[in-house]
Amino acid sequence: MFADRTTQEKLKEVITAAAGERDKTLKELEQTKKIIDAIFETTPDYIFTKDQDKKYTLVNPAMETLLQKPASEIKGKTDEHILPKKLAEKTRETDHNTLSGKISREEYTETISDIQTTLEIVKMPLRDRKGKIKAIFGTARDLTEHKKTKHALQQLLKSTDNIAFILDKKQRYTGVFGQLSEIFNLTEEQFIGKKMQDVLGDEAIIHEIYSERALNGEETVYEWSTPESRDYLMHLSPLRNPQGEITGAVCVGQDITEHKKAAKKLRNSENRFHELAELLPEMVFEADEDGKITYTNHRFMEYNRGKLDEGLSILQIITPRERKRAWKDMKRALRGEQLRGCEYTLQRRDGSTFPASLHITPIIQGNKPVGLRGLVTDSTEIKKAQETREKYTQMLQRSPEIIILLDKRGNLLDINERIHGMLGYRREEIIGKNICDVPFIPNTRIMDNLSETIPYETELISKTGEKKTGLIHTTQLKNKQRDVTGEFIIISDVTERKKAEYEIRQQTEDISLINSLNITANQGGRTTKILHILAEETRKMFSCFGAMIYLLSNDKKKLILSREHIHKDIDRELMKVVGRNAGTKTRREVMIPLKKGGFYDRIMMDGKPELINDSGKIQLFLGELMGNRMPENHILTIYKTLGIKSMIMVPLYSSGGECIGLMEVSRRKPFNKSDLRRLSFIAENLTTILNRKLAEESLKASRASLHNIVEKSADGVLVIDKDRVVRYLNPAVESFFDKDAAEFIGKPLELPFKPGESVEVDIMRDKDDQGVGEVRVVETRWEGEPAYLAMIRDITERKKMEETIRRQVDELMRLDQAKTEFISIAGHELRTPAQSMILATDILLGEPNLTLSEKKYLKIIQKECLRLKKLINDLLELSSLQLGKTELSIKELDVGSILADAIEDVSLKAKEKKISLRVNKRRNLNRIKGDRDALNRVLINLLGNAIKFTPEGGEVRVTASNGASGVVVCIEDNGLGVPPELKEKLFDRFFQVNPMIEKKEGFGLGLSICKEIIDAHNGNIWCESEEGGGSKFCFTIPSGGEMNG
Repeated sequence: MFADRTTQEKLKEVITAAAGERDKTLKELEQTKKIIDAIFETTPDYIFTKDQDKKYTLVNPAMETLLQKPASEIKGKTDEHILPKKLAEKTRETDHNTLSGKISREEYTETISDIQTTLEIVKMPLRDRKGKIKAIFGTARDLTEHKKTKHALQQLLKSTDNIAFILDKKQRYTGVFGQLSEIFNLTEEQFIGKKMQDVLGDEAIIHEIYSERALNGEETVYEWSTPESRDYLMHLSPLRNPQGEITGAVCVGQDITEHKKAAKKLRNSENRFHELAELLPEMVFEADEDGKITYTNHRFMEYNRGKLDEGLSILQIITPRERKRAWKDMKRALRGEQLRGCEYTLQRRDGSTFPASLHITPIIQGNKPVGLRGLVTDSTEIKKAQETREKYTQMLQRSPEIIILLDKRGNLLDINERIHGMLGYRREEIIGKNICDVPFIPNTRIMDNLSETIPYETELISKTGEKKTGLIHTTQLKNKQRDVTGEFIIISDVTERKKAEYEIRQQTEDISLINSLNITANQGGRTTKILHILAEETRKMFSCFGAMIYLLSNDKKKLILSREHIHKDIDRELMKVVGRNAGTKTRREVMIPLKKGGFYDRIMMDGKPELINDSGKIQLFLGELMGNRMPENHILTIYKTLGIKSMIMVPLYSSGGECIGLMEVSRRKPFNKSDLRRLSFIAENLTTILNRKLAEESLKASRASLHNIVEKSADGVLVIDKDRVVRYLNPAVESFFDKDAAEFIGKPLELPFKPGESVEVDIMRDKDDQGVGEVRVVETRWEGEPAYLAMIRDITERKKMEETIRRQVDELMRLDQAKTEFISIAGHELRTPAQSMILATDILLGEPNLTLSEKKYLKIIQKECLRLKKLINDLLELSSLQLGKTELSIKELDVGSILADAIEDVSLKAKEKKISLRVNKRRNLNRIKGDRDALNRVLINLLGNAIKFTPEGGEVRVTASNGASGVVVCIEDNGLGVPPELKEKLFDRFFQVNPMIEKKEGFGLGLSICKEIIDAHNGNIWCESEEGGGSKFCFTIPSGGEMNG
């Protein structure tokens, strides 16, 4: 029973303790819940939960603010009802993955509640006690401002000469900023995701070494020189996540190129200081930050009575009892103070001592003291010091530099005579003025930099107005109380040195560019690559739009400009005007027509390089570049947009002295004559390279084209040397003789040939089909030696055609002869009945008792019988002429007499239509030999046609003159004219230009008869006419000689 009570008490104690622990745990849970609720309510991050149906079950106030909706309108809905469509589609997939047990982290940029927002959303599954996924817990962080800050940082780096990049743990680029992409001429996208070795090549080695250290947690600093000789101080640091794990490395590079140049100048300044120190009677020393002496002048060693031990400290030459004070003074100097008149007792190497006054100044580099510079004066030799001061004054007066002494207000106390030799001013004109008012320094920068110890350059103006460059060294003067009492200034004239440096740098750049172009050409680079290098390098060298090369087209009527080398600003304006096709051969070339007297034409005609700073001429240039397609006000707008203030045009010449194009360079600030000389020098060398490359490319293209033509030619081509050995043949030769090339090459040609003559040979056409080939041989050269070029042409079809044509011609001539004979026989047979019908109608018309109707029809019969008789006579005459049966009565004739007879015969007809006949007969006409009646027939026919087709009241002109082959007679009317397509048919039998008009008065045989008569006289007849502009018929009769017929 006792035991049971004890157990009960213990159990009670346990229960009581457990209840206490439970209450404590509940309090802690309550406290934790309050903290979580506070965080949930106040955190700027967006917190939410979703159920298995992807519906929101809980959102914090930040989510309500983001979506601009109360929680009641969000809970129970899916993303499709709340978020933008695109974002909802993306989150649906990540919800599915989360409910599958995956933790997702995604970044989205979308417009939410009309605000462009970048969110990083993290989702994880929520499980019950059995491990089953019941819901989704998500948080979202607004990265919008972070992105803006990153972008602003990127823009800030781009606006400076500095560079920066970010690497992941595998040394792959995840971000590139500043000038890094421009240094390697790559886009930022070409860096991202790639290793340094893949992008930078050999340049990546140094970065990989130090990046490896940074990825191991070490911060490193190193220097790097770019391929373009820019120097950067690189700071590499590891990147850590919130858990402190290294996730990558970030590197920032500071451009220290100018700093290094300044350091070089400082070293030069130090050398000059050492040279001057060697001339001083005082002891001069320099020491590092630890006080170890790094330099002493010879005077210091004399006082020391021996060479100083290596590594000796400045404190070791001061007596031991004063070293502590001296060390304090040195520390003050290393903090930037200048100490004047510090009194110490110095001891020499042999142990002897002497009192001395020390003037100590810090040596500044990069605005940081890096050492000490001191001047030691032996106080025991004041008189000697005074004498030394006088010598020092003389040295200053004889110094090649201007030396100025100022008081603390900047007033000039003294200046040496060098001011007159260097700038033309007398000492009296300058002494007493304030340094800000002196006329030879045009600004007050010197007053702002009096406390600087680093030499700097400034502009100097002489009394005559000439501008020079001065290098200024300034030193503060202080009293024993270390108060500034004035300034000691040394001004060196570095004008010539600067000019020489500038000219040498320019010459080096020019020669380097030309060398680069030559190397590219020698390595087989195309003309386009050479011009690309030229454009890029001149763009850098002259701060311009880059050299543009205009090459003259083959027809010499336009200039061709490759768009590949046009500056993007000019190209943008150009493409606004010419578009994708207008004025362009292709999208990559711009064709500029050469306008006589225009801007481009004048430059090429003058043939001299020209410097243009005139805005009007520059606008003319832009107008012609744009193809004169735009009004002047638009050209003015483009001119202002581009901001071109100056340009240089240099003609380019071939090796034969012919202008082949232009080189144009323009920029937004004026060029000078030095730029003109440099660009002329570059253009002269460029022309040599271009002529060679264009000739090489043209020759290569010609050879390739010629070889392609010869190889594909249907004619056989052979090259035979003087020994008649075959050196080359094309595939057609192999086909003609059914042999391989190996059976010809190097062997004598068995075919007979003689240069200049043609020979027919048997050839093979298709299988078992023989043909005829024609061999023609001419002399040529092959590989520099005399040779023969043989051409073999398949003339089988031609020979067959010739035989066919010969047979057809014979047959046609036979048929024509038969037709002509038939017409002659039929004409004679028809002439008698026609004459009888005419006589019969004459008799009947003489009867007195005929009615009017009978007379009418008899006259019609009589008229048509006369027409039939004329047709029969014309046919008989034409057939007689064609058969050669007409015998011409050839006599020596006067052309004027024949013309007079013919005009008299047609004058009545002309008078009826009120047409004037004008005759223009040249004097001293040659006499001709011919048949008077036949020629009279020709003239009457031609005059009759002219009168027939000339409108009433018109004019017919007749001219006769001496020609090269005899007398030329022309009859010209102002009628309807002859269409061009009908001219060739005018002299055909029965052809009429306008049958409806001509059918009433003829049969179309007149011109045929004229042609036969003129041909029989060995003359020529033709027509000159334009439709609607009248006709002109001309014929020639030889002055003498035999006649046909």
